[in-house]
Amino acid sequence: MSDSTSHTLNMAVQLVKAGEAVYSHRHTNAAMRFVIDGGAGVYTITDGEKCVMETGDLVIQPSWGYHNHINETERNAIWIDCLDSGLMRMLR
Repeated sequence: MSDSTSHTLNMAVQLVKAGEAVYSHRHTNAAMRFVIDGGAGVYTITDGEKCVMETGDLVIQPSWGYHNHINETERNAIWIDCLDSGLMRMLR
C-alpha cells in the first residue's frame, strides 16, 4: 500500500501562516500548486526566481530545484500541493 493519493500522485493541503517563511529545500518530486488563498505578499522562490502566488494561480515547480515559500501578508495562505511522488517511487 502506498501513502500517495493515487499510484502516481500525492495531494495535500498546505497552509503558510501570516508572516511565516518556509525554509529553502528541494526534493526529487515535481510539484503543482493550486492556490486557494494567496496574494501579492505570498510567493515562492525557486532557484532564485520569485513567483507570486495569487488566488486561483497554478504554480509549477520542477524537481530538484531549491525553493521556499514566504507569506508577508496578515492572513494565512493556502494551496493544494500535487506532487508526483508516487511516480518517482515507481521509477526507482
